[in-house]
Amino acid sequence: MPRKRHRQLGWPGLRGRQQIAAVFVVAAAVVLATQGDWPFSGKPHPVSDYAHPTIWQLLFSDRITLGLLRLSLVGLGFFVVVSIPALVVAGRWLKGFGTGGLTADDAQDAQKQIADMKKNLDDAKTQLDVAKSRVSTLTQERDQAIALAEAHGAPKRPPSAAGRRRRPSS
Repeated sequence: MPRKRHRQLGWPGLRGRQQIAAVFVVAAAVVLATQGDWPFSGKPHPVSDYAHPTIWQLLFSDRITLGLLRLSLVGLGFFVVVSIPALVVAGRWLKGFGTGGLTADDAQDAQKQIADMKKNLDDAKTQLDVAKSRVSTLTQERDQAIALAEAHGAPKRPPSAAGRRRRPSS
């Protein structure tokens, strides 16, 4: 369904749907954590079991932290499994991983740029046709003026000078 159709029906746009999905995921994580369901059902070793606990043992000794870690790993795995076929179907390809995160070659953006460039090319062709028409009109007017001037007794221009422009004297 085109984006305009969504707006006509009063449905949220892409940004709104993303926010709704994010709120849903956070709410689901909170419900799972409060009920003690998986992935928050684990029984991690308490810090008191360790003589000299490391920072990792301190972080992962909490049921909530361990559950969030499990949930994020499952989410990452789900994202990878689902996004690869979706990217292939949409014609988007992963280009690289840099400081800005993952970058993908978006075929739709490329198609939009191509359409914009074709429009610019058509505009330039139209302007060129107008300019050629104007040059043709000015050339005809010049030739008519020369013929009129010659008809009234002005000296004829030599053929070699007819097509040349005079350089301004400095």
